[in-house]
Amino acid sequence: MSDKVISLRGGPVEQPENPEPVAEVVSALEHLLEAARTGDVDGIALIATHQGDRYTKIMLGSVVGPTALGMLTILKTEMIVELCEDD
Repeated sequence: MSDKVISLRGGPVEQPENPEPVAEVVSALEHLLEAARTGDVDGIALIATHQGDRYTKIMLGSVVGPTALGMLTILKTEMIVELCEDD
């Protein structure tokens, strides 16, 4: 079904032919993967953006609790501030 969605705003979703990896994203994911392999990371809450305005949501392991919720609130606030600065 998702392959039939044009976009929420009604226009076509443009896909780059050869998307380039974002070095900072690759580095951060590699760092987290290594930390998970050593047992240092025992949970993850992740929102990933993909080409064409697609998203992935992952919540695994030990991520439910007041500290995790506080960190999500901080992240949400930072995202709102960045969105407002773009306008």
